[in-house]
Amino acid sequence: MFDDVPVRVGLLIVIAAIAFGPAQYVYRHIAHSPSRRDITKPAEDLSWRTSGQFVHSLSILAALLALAVFIFTPSAEQFASSPRFWPIMIAVFGSWAALTVVQGFATGRVQPLMKGLDKTFERQTHPKRYWASMGWNAALGCLSVWLAYQANEDASAQVFADKCAYATDVHLLQQQLSACEELIRLRPNDPDAYADRGLILLDVGALDGAVADFTRARNLDPEDPWLLANRGIAFAWKKNRASAHKDFEAVRSVDPSNPVMLRGEAILRKDAGDLEGAVDRLTASMVRDPDNLWALRTPSELYWELGEHEKSIEDDRRLVQLKKEAQIRRD
Repeated sequence: MFDDVPVRVGLLIVIAAIAFGPAQYVYRHIAHSPSRRDITKPAEDLSWRTSGQFVHSLSILAALLALAVFIFTPSAEQFASSPRFWPIMIAVFGSWAALTVVQGFATGRVQPLMKGLDKTFERQTHPKRYWASMGWNAALGCLSVWLAYQANEDASAQVFADKCAYATDVHLLQQQLSACEELIRLRPNDPDAYADRGLILLDVGALDGAVADFTRARNLDPEDPWLLANRGIAFAWKKNRASAHKDFEAVRSVDPSNPVMLRGEAILRKDAGDLEGAVDRLTASMVRDPDNLWALRTPSELYWELGEHEKSIEDDRRLVQLKKEAQIRRD
């Protein structure tokens, strides 16, 4: 919770900066009330003092006060940690800057949004400074809106990236697949997006799509051996032994204990009838990736075929325990 204090302080500073103008008007409106006028002094021009502007300024101050209270609530804390927080904040500032320009045209008065400068310039009396201030505020508004748009694009991509991140929960695969497709629209050159979608397609048996995604990811990131390992396992499931061996040999040259490669080689050995060799490869893969359910379930089946029933039962028990632990993590 204390990590959010700097954000809250920054928001309070922004709120105070926005409130300065309306608060100043309210103070002047009250201080220059005709009922308090010193009759011994000449009458002053109070044409600027209107009930409508007074109510408008009070409304702004009330809204800002409500916002200042809101930022210390749990809902605000959750919002501040979301990817949409900064895009919205930048957009709010840009909207405020644009509003000052609109009001400047309507009233003929504008206050430039500059640190340490709280002067108001009028169109009639200070035309150069008035138009310079209008241009400055308009530029700030346009820049902020553009930055907010860009930040929102990044935030949207990050939301989809989080949802696209590969997980083995079969109930989420379709949601993950949709998120990956949205992410690829936003980040067409992101190798992780293609890699995650490839893993999901591999899980649902869309092997041609998985090969295509791993190939695209490999083209974007040629130094990642895991992409070749996963493409190789897709080739292995497709019974394309030559392509699978080629990918696995490339992986072995840089990462000889890669667990995905070892699982892929186990598939090839099982298809060739070498059950013991398949068990050896899966056992080696468990050293690097001991929680992989498929790598544990498959040796259990192979041990049973080999007649080593006790080892099969032992693996089944371990598999049940891993599933329970995974369920606890999800809950």
